[in-house]
Amino acid sequence: MLKRIQQDEYHCPEGVGLLCREAVRRYSKAVSLLSVATELWEAINEHDSKFYSYRQKSKEEPIISGFDHRVLQDTHDTIAAWFRFSNHDLWLPLFPRDNVVKDVCREEWRMFWNLEVKRLIDKDEFAIAVLTAVAYRTQKKGYAAEQELKGLLRLEYEEMFTADESNKET
Repeated sequence: MLKRIQQDEYHCPEGVGLLCREAVRRYSKAVSLLSVATELWEAINEHDSKFYSYRQKSKEEPIISGFDHRVLQDTHDTIAAWFRFSNHDLWLPLFPRDNVVKDVCREEWRMFWNLEVKRLIDKDEFAIAVLTAVAYRTQKKGYAAEQELKGLLRLEYEEMFTADESNKET
């Protein structure tokens, strides 16, 4: 049930798009502060960029109305798996009779997702990898960024990735 809730929330406004929006917001502040345009920033602002309908209300408030989400799907799914792994005590009946349990799980996931995305985006290499994966989605740079995201999350959630190994030892 929890995995289904996470999948349902994927396309919501605060779903996978939050990863991209927060990365753009953070990067745009850095560009503005330093008054330096980078190759990545040019790719983000490019007319035929992979950030569809990119608009900016002001230099501080970038808006991404759409992008090819598939390059961030593994990132989302890994974060979602970490939530399930680290919340193994979240009560989930097999056949819930009402929506109360689902609503509680949904709200727990949303709160975690928002906080976790913001925490991860505060790490320079993570924010840059997210933007690079989206901006260069069908190029070598984009594929490398997707792999970098996998590596960063593997380090971030090492306990989850090594749990199986430690179970084999016992």
